[in-house]
Amino acid sequence: MKPQIGSIQVAGEQISRLPAEQAVHRVGYLFQNASKMFSEKTIRDELRITQQYSEDEITTILEDFGLLEFADASPWDLSSGKQQQLALAIVMTSHPKVLILDEPTSGQTRKDREKLVERITTLQDQGGTVILITHDLELAANAADQALILHNGGLLRSGAAKEILSDHRFFDEIGLPLP
Repeated sequence: MKPQIGSIQVAGEQISRLPAEQAVHRVGYLFQNASKMFSEKTIRDELRITQQYSEDEITTILEDFGLLEFADASPWDLSSGKQQQLALAIVMTSHPKVLILDEPTSGQTRKDREKLVERITTLQDQGGTVILITHDLELAANAADQALILHNGGLLRSGAAKEILSDHRFFDEIGLPLP
């Protein structure tokens, strides 16, 4: 994706100037609507075009993301939750330095959400950056270091996630339950 205006830089490199094969290793973006990410006939084929994986590597990825039994199915025949898992597999297996996740828990089970927190934490521990766009405050509380609370296009508050997401008075004022 290229910005409509301005530029996106990661570690001093302008991403829009890089070939797609290189850009996906800098920034991975999980669309809110995962089905917009698919172009191939099967789930296995989606992973093949992303990277040059062996069949054994593809099988391992499919197992890790709970998709092995659907390997030869069309991505569009999956439930929204499984489509989200496939899209997550596609962006995470390129090992980007920056990962942008737009509503990643949509259609996910509790187990999937817990695994997502583990994946985010692992990427952060490896020096990666995760930008999490979510209404799932529990996910934010479990996975974020910093938080920006937005409302009607404006910034309400920013700071340490643990501090913000445990502030009873703030959440009472904005009319949301604490995570």
